[in-house]
Amino acid sequence: MGLLPQIRELGFRLEEVRFVDRRGRTCGGFPVAVFSRLTRDRYTSLRRSDLAAAIYNALEGAVETIFGDSVAAIEEGPRGLRVHFDRAPPREADLLIGADGLHSRVRRLAFGPDAEVEVSLGYHVAVFEAEGYRPRDELVYLSHAVPGRQVARFSKCSSVTCPAGGEP
Repeated sequence: MGLLPQIRELGFRLEEVRFVDRRGRTCGGFPVAVFSRLTRDRYTSLRRSDLAAAIYNALEGAVETIFGDSVAAIEEGPRGLRVHFDRAPPREADLLIGADGLHSRVRRLAFGPDAEVEVSLGYHVAVFEAEGYRPRDELVYLSHAVPGRQVARFSKCSSVTCPAGGEP
């Protein structure tokens, strides 16, 4: 699809994972350059919304996209899929991409109830954006953990602190 250059431009590269003690002093960690080596320099992070927009823009006009409706049923046949919708007439498809959120109806129809395919790891994540947040450790995943608990923060480059493309 030719998305890699755009994904690299939209993405950012985490530089370090740093573990700190209760006073914020470094007590461990590692540089994440190893991820780039292992993926032949194809490692980056980006917002889900940026990835969705890049894929949509690459497909626009080339494949049918349906908004404002929901997949009601999926039938698999020898030549592909027959996809039924709540409102629109059924469609034949070679590929169905369910971009319908965290508790995806498409995933549930294809793989079964969430409880059968998901395993809780006991982690919960909250993400927010805050303008001017301090202290900032740009592109560092900073974590403090005690048995059974962990808190972490990540400061992504902003347009002020990093040049275009999100790379320092």
